[in-house]
Amino acid sequence: AFQFSAAAASDGERSFPRARRVSHPAHRTRLRADNDAAHDGKADDLGYNLLFETAPEEFQDLQVTASKSFPSYAKGDFVMPSIGQFEMGDRKFVGFLDCYGKMQKFSINADQVSASYQLMRTGFLNASREAGTIANGLLFFETAPPRENPWYLGPINNMPPFAPNDNTYVNTIRVGSSLLSLTDSYTMTVMDPKTLRVTGTQKWKDDLQDLVCYTGSAHPLRNPKTGDWIGFVGNAEIGR
Repeated sequence: AFQFSAAAASDGERSFPRARRVSHPAHRTRLRADNDAAHDGKADDLGYNLLFETAPEEFQDLQVTASKSFPSYAKGDFVMPSIGQFEMGDRKFVGFLDCYGKMQKFSINADQVSASYQLMRTGFLNASREAGTIANGLLFFETAPPRENPWYLGPINNMPPFAPNDNTYVNTIRVGSSLLSLTDSYTMTVMDPKTLRVTGTQKWKDDLQDLVCYTGSAHPLRNPKTGDWIGFVGNAEIGR
């Protein structure tokens, strides 16, 4: 399990002075979607179809005025992770949860809404852009056409340290001054909550460095008394 401490930082935000992890059975998620499901046999649902198309548009703080003011309790930032890009170069993703992630943020204040859309500049996306095709890394389903691994590595080429595996966008949580973007993996991508810029991955300080982590939870729970986030990370011992 992992737990972020609720100790207060100098700015009143929460910090990361400690973390704990223990083993847990692996959890895998399989999701397939088909554009054919977007229509009823008579006409396409164009809005639904757009969920399965690359959305390259990006912008910061696009201001709009709502027709009515939102309730006073509906004030702040609403961050929604999603899929942004379905292909790179000559390859396409087969599993939709393998696609490159994208963040949307809506800042709400009375009748004013500010929207920001940003592709996640993860190590996975950056490596893919450099290679001009989908880079190595763990996927739910292999790409079309399939990627090739060096003969001397085989599928190990998709594991750290050969691949960052930081394309995580199932859920987000706010910890201190950072926004963490999660999936069912031990990797947590750190983002700037204002700009949505990827700044790295969450680093652990514990005694489990000789263990291989292979899974985690995208849905940690918050302790209502302390404010700590509690979840789990699965790992395996090597050489013991």
